[in-house]
Amino acid sequence: MRGDYEELAKHRPSQNQIIQLLKQPDFFRLPRGASSRNQSKRLDKILGFKISKVEQKLLKKYKAYYSFDQSCRKQKYQGCETWIGLHPQVLQTPYNEIFDFFEILRVHNPKSIVDIGAGYGRVGLVMASMFPEATFSGYEIVEKRLEEGNRIFERLELEQCQMHYADLSKESFTPPQADVYFIYDFSDPLDIRKILRQLRSVNENRKAFVIAKGEFIQPILKKYPEFKSIVPLAKGKSWDILQLN
Repeated sequence: MRGDYEELAKHRPSQNQIIQLLKQPDFFRLPRGASSRNQSKRLDKILGFKISKVEQKLLKKYKAYYSFDQSCRKQKYQGCETWIGLHPQVLQTPYNEIFDFFEILRVHNPKSIVDIGAGYGRVGLVMASMFPEATFSGYEIVEKRLEEGNRIFERLELEQCQMHYADLSKESFTPPQADVYFIYDFSDPLDIRKILRQLRSVNENRKAFVIAKGEFIQPILKKYPEFKSIVPLAKGKSWDILQLN
């Protein structure tokens, strides 16, 4: 069935059909020869997302990430860099990459997964397919994105998945204890440093994994020897999977 996502996108499967598809562990695996971004675009449609509409509305109201005109009337979203104006398939990690990360961690059978800067909650959907007994908490500052993610979770009856509002730059935000954390380059390097310090604190004396993706994260992690890469099993050009403690 995973090789038929092109046909599935055309015929708009029912809610019950999608729920059953998510119970197939390989649903998000990339078929040989397929395009990663094209697959993610089709899967967004199959799952019922309205991401393009949400992003277009945000762009009409807020300043695009590429806008440097100080006289522009539109402001950044809550003064933060939220990558408004970025193509939806660039903004988010492709489903198949998330699948590959979790495939590596399958042997550890994680029970709780946290996404820091979760966008629309793709990580939660892949988790629900591969680790149906686990819980997902996604933290996102753009409320329209997290509302859309929660709408899809509710539609697909994924009670174990939930998106939450959070300004990751605030000292008041502390990530909860979890088995796996997903961190994409969500913001300023200083904010990433803050999150890494907090992860060390909340997971003191317990094992946790960090899926780190992006250009900013890699050089920062070199200064934190507590986060050990589980290479050669897991390491890519712009990502790494690390174990804490």
